Amino acid sequence: MSIIFVSFCYGLGVGHYKIFPYNQIKSIKAKLLSESDIEKSIIHSSHYMSHLSLFKGLSNEYDVVFLGDSITYFGLWNEAFIDKKVANRGIGSDTSEGILNRVDQVLAMNPKTVYIMFGINDIANGEKVEDIFKRYKNIVNILIESKIEIVIQSTLLTSKDNWNIKVNQLNKYLFDWSKDNGYVYIDLNEKLAPSGSLTTDASYDGVHLKAEMYLKWFELIQKNI
Repeated sequence: MSIIFVSFCYGLGVGHYKIFPYNQIKSIKAKLLSESDIEKSIIHSSHYMSHLSLFKGLSNEYDVVFLGDSITYFGLWNEAFIDKKVANRGIGSDTSEGILNRVDQVLAMNPKTVYIMFGINDIANGEKVEDIFKRYKNIVNILIESKIEIVIQSTLLTSKDNWNIKVNQLNKYLFDWSKDNGYVYIDLNEKLAPSGSLTTDASYDGVHLKAEMYLKWFELIQKNI
């Protein structure tokens, strides 16, 4: 809870509490984070905390933010938007819990658009798809409250069939929810894992993408701008 408190103090410091429903956000975050059954919480890791400190020091106003885990972290997103100010807010090993915990930092950047993609670390940790989706919706709803355009990107498939069952289930939830609410949804797997699994042509470890796959990802984004 001390981490959440520090994050909210930061929000107060940058003057954003006057325009966002932060009491509701704090309540949602506290409830969902306490419900997490992740064996070792990402928000207690030194890797995660060092990135939070870095992002706090870099916080400024950006047009576009990419929010996610290591798969997002490795993307050179400013190359996809050469005419906009872009921030990469991916953290390796991050989960829905970690992203919910740091959504305040995204709000503080006043972006016009946020691209979201995460979920595989939750699945690897044995999380239930329903719990991942619940946090996903709350993260998006917090951003929507601030009039930010949301682009939901499908969670990337892997080379592991047992993980992919959950990935497909999560993506079905995300697609249906996006359609019902008018959110932009980009199906990354259509181009990056068309066979229904992430092959050795696309990934070096069955989870993370080879560099050339990011070019296909950029093309998908450009088509949806």
